[in-house]
Amino acid sequence: MSDYQPVSCDLHSQYELYAMHKTPVTILLHGNDAPLKGVIMDMRIVDKAECLVLLVENSDKTIIRLDTIRQVTPTGDADA
Repeated sequence: MSDYQPVSCDLHSQYELYAMHKTPVTILLHGNDAPLKGVIMDMRIVDKAECLVLLVENSDKTIIRLDTIRQVTPTGDADA
């Protein structure tokens, strides 16, 4: 998308670490107070925008543009 605003390299790296370690996270999006809970499974480019793939608690996968994320909080230990 042409209106995509890249996130910082540090933030992108943190999301990659959460994915690599399969750390459970809670994600809050701009303009939406409903938290998304799950595990970041992958990072990818969709329509020229950086995104993450979140495996939510009901086993559905959700693609989230990184510039729509307000906050990501780890909520548990990574899988062993």
